[in-house]
Amino acid sequence: MKRAALAVVIAVLAPAIALYGWGHEGHRIVGDIAQERLTEVTKRNVQSLIGNNTLASVANWADQIRPERDETYNWHFVDIPKDGQGFSDSRDCYRP
Repeated sequence: MKRAALAVVIAVLAPAIALYGWGHEGHRIVGDIAQERLTEVTKRNVQSLIGNNTLASVANWADQIRPERDETYNWHFVDIPKDGQGFSDSRDCYRP
């Protein structure tokens, strides 16, 4: 009986755990990697937007404000079709 209960708990929680796969640490890691890959011109432009912060330090901003501002939900990501040839602002970004 205990094994069955454990199996049910795991089955219920496993999808929720997968949803948090990136989490705060994952976002910071991606921010670190992205910052290392920026060209010098892009680094200057990013710094003009985020000041002395790093991309890693601001990577969780969208998650932090989402509970307070429901309208920002779709600002957090873009949906690029599998057959898309890259990012297209007019196609991939949500606009209310």
